[in-house]
Amino acid sequence: MKYKYYLSKLKNKRAFLILLLIVILGFVLRLYHLGTSSLSTDEVLTVLRARFSLNELVTSLKVHPPLYYIILRPWVKIFGNSELAIRFPSLIFSVLSIIFIFKLAKELFNEKVGLISAFLLSIWPYSINYAQEARPYAIVWFLGTLSFLFFLRFVKDNKIRSLLSYIITIMISIYTEYLGFIFIIIQNILFFSFFNNKKQSKRWLLGQLAIILLYLPWIKNFLFIAILSKTTPFYSKRTDYFGFLVWLFLCVTGHWTKPIRISLIEVFLYCFLIISAFVRFKSIKNKKNILDFSQSDCLLFSWMVVPIIIFYLIEVYFTPILVPRYFGLIHVPLIILFSKAISKYNIRVKSMVIFLLFSISLSLLYPYYKHDLKYNGQDWRGLHEQLRQKAGNNDLIVYVRGKPVEDYYGKGIEAKSIGRKEFEEIDIDKLNYDSIFFVYTLYKFKEYKIPELKRYKLEEHIRKYRVGFFRFRKL
Repeated sequence: MKYKYYLSKLKNKRAFLILLLIVILGFVLRLYHLGTSSLSTDEVLTVLRARFSLNELVTSLKVHPPLYYIILRPWVKIFGNSELAIRFPSLIFSVLSIIFIFKLAKELFNEKVGLISAFLLSIWPYSINYAQEARPYAIVWFLGTLSFLFFLRFVKDNKIRSLLSYIITIMISIYTEYLGFIFIIIQNILFFSFFNNKKQSKRWLLGQLAIILLYLPWIKNFLFIAILSKTTPFYSKRTDYFGFLVWLFLCVTGHWTKPIRISLIEVFLYCFLIISAFVRFKSIKNKKNILDFSQSDCLLFSWMVVPIIIFYLIEVYFTPILVPRYFGLIHVPLIILFSKAISKYNIRVKSMVIFLLFSISLSLLYPYYKHDLKYNGQDWRGLHEQLRQKAGNNDLIVYVRGKPVEDYYGKGIEAKSIGRKEFEEIDIDKLNYDSIFFVYTLYKFKEYKIPELKRYKLEEHIRKYRVGFFRFRKL
C-alpha cells in the first residue's frame, strides 16, 4: 500500500513539474514581443475606455459590457497605458487558461490528455495572438474554460458549492463580453440532454434564474446593442458560408500569419486527429466498438458546433455577425479533442504527432513575431511617424476611420486633424490647406470614396500594416 501511495505521489509531482514547464513556455511565448507591435484601433479604444469613470462606464458604455474596462481602470493607473502594460492582463488570463485546460481535460478524460492539451494551448498561435491584444477575448475564453470545469463538477457532485462557482464564473463572463451567453446556451443544451435528474434540475433551474436576475441591471444595454446591430449592422453580410468555415479553421489554427494556404501534410494531420478523436482504429478489424464517442466528446463537440449554428442563424435572420474572432472560443475544445486523439497512440506515434504540431506552430509564429502579423493588427505607430515627418501646421489630416488613435499616437503632429463626418460637413471648394491627408484602415477604405478635390493632386500613397494614407498637395 505504501508503495502505491509513494508511486502516486511521484506521478503527481512529475505531472506538476511538466505542467509548470508548459506554463513557463506559454508565458515566454506570450511575453515575447508583447509591446513591440502598434496598438490597433480597437486597442486604442480600450485605452480610452479605461480612463472612463465608473459612472461613465455603467451609463454611457453600451456596445460592450463594462467589467473588462472596470478591471483595467486601476491597472492603467498603476502600470500606465503603454502597449506592454495595457496588454498584460490578457497575457495573465491566457496563461491561466493553460492551467485550467489541463484541469478540464483531466476531468473529461485523464491526466495525459490534460498535459497534452496544456502543451498545445501554450504554443497555439491563435491563443498567443489574443494574449497579446488589449481586448477581452482571452479573458472570456479563460472564463469559458472555467465555467465548463465547474459545470462538469456540478453534474458529477450536485453540490451547491460547484453551482455557485459556476454562477459566479458565468456572471463575470457575460459582464465582460456578450459571448459569455454562448456558454450558457451550450451548457443548458448539455444539461437537459444528458445530465439532469429531478434534484439536480431544480438546483440548475434556480441557478439559471439567479443568472437572469443578476443580469437585469444590464439587460437594457444588451437589448440596445441588439437593436442597434439590427438597424445599423457592424459588419458586411457573407454569402460564401463554406468558404467562411474554411477561413475560420485556418484562423483558429493560426494560418493567417502566412499567405492563406495550408500544406497537404497539415491537412492530413488535422484530418487524422479529428477522425482519431472519435474512432478506434484498433477496433476496425473486429468491427466492434469502432466509434469512440462519450458524453465528454459530446460536450466538446457541442462547444465547437453550437456557436457556429447560433452565429449562422443570427447572420441569416437577424444581423451580420460572422467574424472569425467571435469564434475563438472553439479553439479550446478543438485542442482537447486533438489531445485525446494523440493520447491513444504509442509513444513513437505520439511523439511524432506532437513534434509535427510543434513544428507547424513554430512555422506560424516565426512570421508572426518577425513581421508583427497580429490577426487584428494595424501599424498606427509607424503611420503616425510618417505623418509626423510629412504633415505641417498648414495641413489637414482626415481620419476616414480611426480618429481616436490620434489621441494615443498623434502627439507632436502639427497639422489639424478631423474625423470623416466632420470633413463631410466642410465646403470642399473653400479648402485652403497646403496638403490634405486621408488616413484609412485597409478593411474600411473600400466603403469610402475620396471626394473630388479640384485644386489638389494626389502626391503619394503611404501604406503600413493594414493602414495607410493618401496625400493630396495643393496645386
